[in-house]
Amino acid sequence: MLLEQAGRDRLPFPLQFTPHADSAADYHRQRQEAADSVAPIMDADLRVAVHTIIEPRVRVEVVGHVRVGQSAHEKLRAHAAIGFDSAAVLTQRPGVHDRSGADVTVHLMEPFRSVSAVLSVLPDVGRGTSPRIDVDRPVRPTDTESSSPLLSSTPRTTDDARYQRLFSRAPSSAGEILVCAGPAPDSRLTEGTSGVQWVDFDDDGRYMIRHSANISVVPVSAAELASEIQELVEKATLRA
Repeated sequence: MLLEQAGRDRLPFPLQFTPHADSAADYHRQRQEAADSVAPIMDADLRVAVHTIIEPRVRVEVVGHVRVGQSAHEKLRAHAAIGFDSAAVLTQRPGVHDRSGADVTVHLMEPFRSVSAVLSVLPDVGRGTSPRIDVDRPVRPTDTESSSPLLSSTPRTTDDARYQRLFSRAPSSAGEILVCAGPAPDSRLTEGTSGVQWVDFDDDGRYMIRHSANISVVPVSAAELASEIQELVEKATLRA
């Protein structure tokens, strides 16, 4: 309701929420209760945060999955809206299913803190132990590709034995980090969007995946991944 009252009709990507109501009357009651809850918490900081979310210079969007138990997984969602003098970082707890999240937390901070803050939703994992791998981009996924969201964003190839060994295991976490210039009036991908993917493996660590003419799989620490994203943010700021 905060964003709706400010003229925005949708949550910033990748945040999602689907209301559950027994009837139209119940739905409208929930909306009214949500609207009534805004006034008591509205202050100067929250107004700045809402304005920054709606009119950012740069956005950082983090979406992925983390494995829970042997086979279940939970959605990871976070969004950083970076302005001239402030940044708003939104994180969302997993919901009851993949298409709807739960509570959203908003943090207002200095812009230089925003990249580390938005990446804090990723699991605490060290750098991967395998050396960098560069492989040709595959023409298309094979019919045997897993449908798991933990694997769906990670391309495969049979041309490199080390690549095969690395991705023959199920990851414990995987997803993508997008960096976009300017606001997002709708759900379409912003022109000039850049980004990387990450993938974590138990008893190994984290790897960053870059896509260009080739696919590069690079072992990274949390600080190294943050540095990569900060560089993309600085480039996007020049385009904003």
